[in-house]
Amino acid sequence: MQQNHLSNQLEKQHGLRKRLTTDISHELRTPLATLKGNVEGMIDGVWKITPERLQSCYDEIDRLTRLIGNIEVINKIEAKYDHLNKTEFNIYKLIESVIENFASKIESKNLHVEIQGDNINISADKDKMNQVVINLLNNAIKFTQKEGTIKFSISKNKDHVLLIVEDNGIGIEKDQQLHIFDRFYMADPSRSRALGGQGIGLAIVKSVVEAHKGSITVKSKLGLGTKFVIKLPFQ
Repeated sequence: MQQNHLSNQLEKQHGLRKRLTTDISHELRTPLATLKGNVEGMIDGVWKITPERLQSCYDEIDRLTRLIGNIEVINKIEAKYDHLNKTEFNIYKLIESVIENFASKIESKNLHVEIQGDNINISADKDKMNQVVINLLNNAIKFTQKEGTIKFSISKNKDHVLLIVEDNGIGIEKDQQLHIFDRFYMADPSRSRALGGQGIGLAIVKSVVEAHKGSITVKSKLGLGTKFVIKLPFQ
């Protein structure tokens, strides 16, 4: 039994390292190519060495530094989420508490945020599920226009609890929906970074949900809004 557990842990760590290598290769390619092009242009005399060119190089180096830092952060987070401290708690009250903590952001955009459903107790890691709700609400607030609506819905059957988070925000293009749970993926990179996004929030959500043997899916229409559906085992 212990040997199987150790084998599973080693397999998980191998998977994390493999994904980390893929992330590094993918994310570092663009800034490195930009930096290389700028430096080669100045060496060959095609471009003059100007403060603007040097600033561009510095910006790409700064971006590389932040990307490496983020990769280290998400790797630690995903490893941590393999270990759950399950307790029984009320998911409705947890969502209610998170919404209250976001009151200033919600009011600044005059958003309408509501919860529908019953007071349901679930057995899960409360701190990590709290992070799931925080990330999903923060994501919805960022990409919902002023005076928009965000709705949480909670329901259950004999085996599962369903948590749905939907908004009437900007939506996500269909071909991009397959990748939004990938680490560091941003459906609209320029907009996401302008809003302070790092492309790790939804990756963390997926890691937590899957650690609980659950699943998460997304449905979205551009210009109409987005719906996340989380399915968790009832026990």
